[in-house]
Amino acid sequence: DVVNAPWYWNDLQFILEDSRHILSGYPDGTFRPDTVLTVEQFVKALVVACWYTTIEPDKTDWSLPFRNKAVEIGILKSGDFTNYKRAITREEMAMLVIRANKYLNPEDKYADQTKVATLVNDTNAITASRKEAVLQAYGLGILLGYPDGNYKPKNTLKRSEAVAVIRRVVDAAAR
Repeated sequence: DVVNAPWYWNDLQFILEDSRHILSGYPDGTFRPDTVLTVEQFVKALVVACWYTTIEPDKTDWSLPFRNKAVEIGILKSGDFTNYKRAITREEMAMLVIRANKYLNPEDKYADQTKVATLVNDTNAITASRKEAVLQAYGLGILLGYPDGNYKPKNTLKRSEAVAVIRRVVDAAAR
């Protein structure tokens, strides 16, 4: 279901070929690029991207061990979410991505946010507590936004977007 080399093609190939198995397709051979990710699915992907590849899902709450590891390594903090089964927004994704990036790439230097903010048309739409993370991710080249210059922070995160963002976290050369 991924045809004609879409914009995320190289990122998808990188993620699918990565030994960590950060994100994969479905058993029927599809990737479903327009399907949105839930909070728990994205948290799991980031934990696996941080090289925690042998965590076993819990029988009653499959994502609990991944969430626990995410808390342990600083990707999740108490109070971030009350519902892990709902779709994750793009601004929430940025918050988690920056935390994962600080874990994986502690040497990264972050740009002046006031300068970066001029690159994003809809900075006023970003929740105040997540604005710093969004702008840090933009400054690093992890986030690129949409061609119209907007970030659309309240939109939900699609699988196609997730592979691009995660690749830029684990492969700085892709930024």
